[in-house]
Amino acid sequence: MWAALLGLSASSGAALWIASVAVFGHRLHQPLHDPEVRCPLLPELGVGPRSARALYRCGSLCAALLLAVQSALHWELSLPHLPGGQAGDNGFSFACLGLTAATGLALQGVFLWDARWSMPAVLHLLGHLLFLFSTWGLLAVGFALYLPEADRPVHFKYNWLDVREQHFQDAQEAASSRLLTLWHMRVLLALRHWLLARLPWFSCLIPVCYWMWERWWIKIKDASTAQMREVICTSHWLIILSLAALHISFGPELATAATLPAAVYA
Repeated sequence: MWAALLGLSASSGAALWIASVAVFGHRLHQPLHDPEVRCPLLPELGVGPRSARALYRCGSLCAALLLAVQSALHWELSLPHLPGGQAGDNGFSFACLGLTAATGLALQGVFLWDARWSMPAVLHLLGHLLFLFSTWGLLAVGFALYLPEADRPVHFKYNWLDVREQHFQDAQEAASSRLLTLWHMRVLLALRHWLLARLPWFSCLIPVCYWMWERWWIKIKDASTAQMREVICTSHWLIILSLAALHISFGPELATAATLPAAVYA
């Protein structure tokens, strides 16, 4: 019972801290707010008075700590019910990528963005990239863990038969898993891997499409317009919301896994 509550609290608590940074950071950012753009970018919320910087650091570090706790809980609760278990290569990679995503979130919170290029600004950008690519890796490895029947292994010439045999074994273990055969888990996995996993990529295309429309349809030649900056900010926050929803989706899974009997694969 306590493990289930802890799993839900870790994911929802991280989302709550990020939401607090967004809401209260926006209010603290008002003196520096561009009147032509309604919502600033997330890194801009840590630029300004000391209170804004402290809020950004505190929120990012607390969210990173909760993501690390969520990754540890996933190792203990969910992985034993997944193909390969804790002894599998995919399970170990999944745990490492979860901790790397938490590290990237903490890194961009400790080192804040600056208007000029500096070492803190570079480390802040590095933290964002680390979080983004680690989350992408989580989805790639997680697809083989949660949906092995839909995964297509790479055709390695030197060990193709071993790869096919392992893929067949993973599909069998997934079909007999107490966690993966639950109907609400199937709905959650479809939502995570078929919908939420694609939203960041579609959000990245929005500014590109709008830029092409400005240049080729309405013939605007300015380097940057207020409407273009607004579209970039909107796309930026759509990416953040989709990534937050991806990590929040592990909360119900951990709560469900905590109520199941332990299962360890050989």
